[in-house]
Formats: sequence, C-alpha cells, structure tokens
Amino acid sequence: MKKLMYLFYIGLIALVLTACGGNERTASSKDEKSEQINELPKEVSKQIINDKKTVAIINGEKILGSEYNRILSTSLLKMKEMRQDLSSIV
Repeated sequence: MKKLMYLFYIGLIALVLTACGGNERTASSKDEKSEQINELPKEVSKQIINDKKTVAIINGEKILGSEYNRILSTSLLKMKEMRQDLSSIV
C-alpha cells in the first residue's frame, strides 16, 4: 500500500511541476518575439495595421489588426529562419 501511495505522490508532484513550469517560458518568448520583429526589414512596417482596426470579417467574427500583425510577424520570422528572400513579399 505504501508503494502505491509513493507512486501517487510522485505522479502528483510531476503533474504540478509540469503545470507550473509554463509561465516563465511564455514571458521570455514574448520578449524574444519583440526583439526578432525589430530584425525584420523596415518595409514590413508599411504592412503593419492599427491593432484596433478591423481587417476582415469571417463568419461574423471580426479579425483585428493585432491578430493580423501577430500572424504577419510570425510568418515573416519563420521565412527569415528558413533563409527565404523577404524582399519579394514586402
């Protein structure tokens, strides 16, 4: 019975540690993203839209500029990581 309880406690501790570990990583990834956005070509700034502006309406749901900007920067960063030429799209 004691072995079963030890196994239960170890599993519970592992679950708690796994659940608590994500917050620090999220904060640092946001900082890394903002630094990487600054590395993109200056022409990209022409494509950035006001965060509160509605870009599109899909199935009655508004797509705001903030979501568009996030997807744009993520896509461009991925292309840059794969060493693709960004000048053709900006």
